[in-house]
Amino acid sequence: MGKNKKAAKAAKVVKKETTVVEAPVVENPVIEEVEKDTPKKEPVVNVVDLGKLSEQTLKRTSGGLDPNHQVDLLKMAHETFRMDPEAAKRYGMSDEAVEKINHITAIGQVAVLANEIIYAENPFAITMRQSQLQLMSEAAQEIGVTIDQKMLPAPDKDGNVQVPSTAVKVSVQTKKKIQKENTVINSKEPDMDVTKMNDEDLKNALVYLLSKRVSVFDNIQRAISLYVAYKNFVASKAENKDEQLAEIAKLTRVDLLNEIVDIVKEAPIVVGGIGNFMYSVTNGTRSPISAFCHFRNTAINRQTGIATVDDQFIADLTRCLVIWTQKLKLDDNNKAIEAVNKNLEVLKKDEKKNAAAIEDQNKRLETLNNNIAYINKTVEYVTNPGSDVADGLIDAYNQNDVAAKRIFKAIVDSYYHDIDVKTVKQDLLKKNIQQYAGVITNMFRDPLSQLLEYKEANIVELEYIPTASDETSTTEESTENPTEETPKN
Repeated sequence: MGKNKKAAKAAKVVKKETTVVEAPVVENPVIEEVEKDTPKKEPVVNVVDLGKLSEQTLKRTSGGLDPNHQVDLLKMAHETFRMDPEAAKRYGMSDEAVEKINHITAIGQVAVLANEIIYAENPFAITMRQSQLQLMSEAAQEIGVTIDQKMLPAPDKDGNVQVPSTAVKVSVQTKKKIQKENTVINSKEPDMDVTKMNDEDLKNALVYLLSKRVSVFDNIQRAISLYVAYKNFVASKAENKDEQLAEIAKLTRVDLLNEIVDIVKEAPIVVGGIGNFMYSVTNGTRSPISAFCHFRNTAINRQTGIATVDDQFIADLTRCLVIWTQKLKLDDNNKAIEAVNKNLEVLKKDEKKNAAAIEDQNKRLETLNNNIAYINKTVEYVTNPGSDVADGLIDAYNQNDVAAKRIFKAIVDSYYHDIDVKTVKQDLLKKNIQQYAGVITNMFRDPLSQLLEYKEANIVELEYIPTASDETSTTEESTENPTEETPKN
């Protein structure tokens, strides 16, 4: 069997394994303002079955977005949650991969759903299977959206659940982000002519590109192209233009992405959600391998099985998104530390009276300080990962280590999605998976410190395990075509 083409059709969802306590402590908590109810009247709740979509139904769904956008919203949700019962067969995916769906893609669709909930004039409900509800709930957590399980009716006889829009809760912070991004997205597209831009125009254009809730790869590539063009234009006007242009030419995609992050600062909702997911997966496995594979799967063309971007670019984006998430988490953590210190300053004015409160604040401060090391350690996994995960992957896998099994499965889903791996020789498969683990790790390491024992050239052709029918066929062929003996003299 020829070497499998490097393509994927599904990604396994990895749940968060560790949650860092990062809730800010404030001296004067701000009570969230509750929007006043409009005059009460019996609302008409339109129910949308993701398996039975029609434009006419969608037009009656809500008044937040125009009908065309509503159609786009629910069609995307339909495709994301894979209602097609033949999806596994159609896309050459395992049933497990179909059920788990693409977590990263789901984040974008939940963001669109949250947008519709915020702007909808009338309540609506979406019907989905219970398994889909679980997947949706997991993706929603990445962007600050929750589904109130207590508000959901019991499943019907077919196992479908009706999820009313009123049960989908969008956090105040997420709501503000969505409203802010909508102002950008729904406004006139910024002029992308870099010769007419100043720094503020550049920032607005970058935010516009990164906030669009479509392909994250396309968005980021467009942002990089725009940024490079802007830097080159500015450099061309400088007195030492040749020197500056030469310096820009040396910048890697990682360098450019990190500069864009510093300009934009706050991650757009979808990018931030994907970053949170990448961060959690990386932390949970102490390696960038699984996050890379999950992200890579979103770049696979389902029909051709070919990735639309190269692996190194995917690795660059994975690294950038994890680092971006780390910066935001550190910023939140440091703000929380500052708030706790202010609390302590006030409480210590009467230490005897506030002894219990002081002890509580000191415990919070200890947790927050520990978070800093925890957060920074995660970034090391994408900036300078060691060889230990790849070196020990197969031994750990054979011992049923949870992280190793997840990494192994992630690589299989990404590089051997169209093969039933149970039918191939396991020793060869495991050697290849270990090589892929090392090759992927090298993408996150400095070019001058590559792990030389891991190379694509070391990945061998897989061989099928002979079956009883194969042996029978071989025997029959041998009987029908006996080897001729050399005539005796």
